[in-house]
Amino acid sequence: MTFASLLASLVLCVAAAATSEDSACMLQLGRKESQQAPTSVFVGVKSAPMEHNQQRRANWRKSCVPKYQAAGWHYKFFVGMPWDQGHDLTANKLGNETELELQMQKDLLKEVEEFQDIVLLPMRDCYQDLSNKLIGLFQHGVHKRKEEYIMEQDDDVCGNVSAIEGVIKRHEKHDADSFLYAGRELDDRNITFGPYYWGMISLVSRGLAEIMFDTDAAHSILTAAYSGSNEDDTNFGLWVKYAMDHHGAKVNFETELDFTSDEAVETAQMEGATEVMSLVTAARHR
Repeated sequence: MTFASLLASLVLCVAAAATSEDSACMLQLGRKESQQAPTSVFVGVKSAPMEHNQQRRANWRKSCVPKYQAAGWHYKFFVGMPWDQGHDLTANKLGNETELELQMQKDLLKEVEEFQDIVLLPMRDCYQDLSNKLIGLFQHGVHKRKEEYIMEQDDDVCGNVSAIEGVIKRHEKHDADSFLYAGRELDDRNITFGPYYWGMISLVSRGLAEIMFDTDAAHSILTAAYSGSNEDDTNFGLWVKYAMDHHGAKVNFETELDFTSDEAVETAQMEGATEVMSLVTAARHR
């Protein structure tokens, strides 16, 4: 609602003073204004430099970005340095990239310059460093963004905007004195790691992210020193537990099975990734 239209509506409301239409008019104004305020969410999309991930990003921009932009959300892809699995990083040959790594770097640089939506992380993009990618994503959200909520997700799914906004609104209405940690599938069986959301997408309050990735940055980075693992999902639960145990952080765990939309299947079909589609389908029927 523009200022001019708001002023015109106010004039009409004043003209209707002393009638039953007065309060109804003001109520309608408030409803319109509340619809104008978008949910403050920054989305970090975990991706990789390989060719099939490049295709996923292309599909994701077509499928997910319009929905996120309509909600007022902002996003970035997070990608590490290309790594050829045949490149022995333990040898004293780090300055000599393989032909595959050189080609992936050229392709990635071209994409970075074209779309301006990729954050490069100074780490080799390999499975063992998934937790480091997650740390880089959230540190960017904490230090470079202003949104009240930070969401991390894979590059082969779209978040269900209405369901996620519903979770946030429910949290703000009933648990505003705590931090939000939300996702699709909660695993609370491991006492050591603490509850964590596994799978394709999760979201936390900015304040909780600040504790885990700013105040406790060293603790989060050196996870292996206290029973951490290579699994970024379980490590995230460990970081949340540490914030609760050592800082008294009050955390509201919100589970929403509809956190991802059907767009995930469409994306998998477009790129022909039958194994991805099978994983998504299996997850929905767990």
